[in-house]
Amino acid sequence: MAGRCKVTTNSIRNLIIEHFRDGKSIRTIGTLVKVSQSTVFAIIKRWKIGGTVENAWKSGTSHKLTPRNRSFIMHKIKKTPRLSAVKLTTELEKRFVIKVNLENIRRVIRSYGYNNRVARRKCFVNERTRKLRLCFAKSMVDKDISFGESVIFVDESKYNIFGTDGRMIVWRKPNEELNPKNPLPTVKHGGGGIMVCGCFAASGMGNLILIDNNTDQYKYNNIMKENLKISVQKTWNSKHIQVVSG
Repeated sequence: MAGRCKVTTNSIRNLIIEHFRDGKSIRTIGTLVKVSQSTVFAIIKRWKIGGTVENAWKSGTSHKLTPRNRSFIMHKIKKTPRLSAVKLTTELEKRFVIKVNLENIRRVIRSYGYNNRVARRKCFVNERTRKLRLCFAKSMVDKDISFGESVIFVDESKYNIFGTDGRMIVWRKPNEELNPKNPLPTVKHGGGGIMVCGCFAASGMGNLILIDNNTDQYKYNNIMKENLKISVQKTWNSKHIQVVSG
């Protein structure tokens, strides 16, 4: 790992100028004060142009991020993954009264293994529904193969007719696209698309059904009852059928 650059003090810089006024060469001055010739040349050049040996003040330069600044950045990202680098920079500058380069913020985030990716769209699931789905999944773990042969799986999906639902960038680590904070919640209704319902079983595919977007739960149940009978007759002759809805 490379070391940090050594800073030449003002006393050494002034000594370099005194030797230069005495007519000494750059090589001789470098040997006397034990600094490189390039440093001696830069100090003499700065003194000739500006009349001073001090570094010029750079207004608006980026502030070097401290461990506390970096901790603040990552705390914000972990709490709100959809927070943009621009907004994060603004919050950091207000919180610590410093000026920070936008790319430095992105560099800090990437150093912790995060990358900006398009957020996955996933149906909104509240805490209660998550628990119910988890219980249902656990109840199915120990089922044998014969159980799967007597089940028909049903699910519905929306297909957009015009345009797209847009994109959202999210900061996340690899393989964390389904972390509850990262997906973009969606709902299964709205204009600009059609709803379809399909089913499948171990013995084959069922019918694909078009559903009106304005259909309520009662109409939906009636559609399922009428069309599932046809799909069951198409795929099975068995009377012992269980319906699993997505």
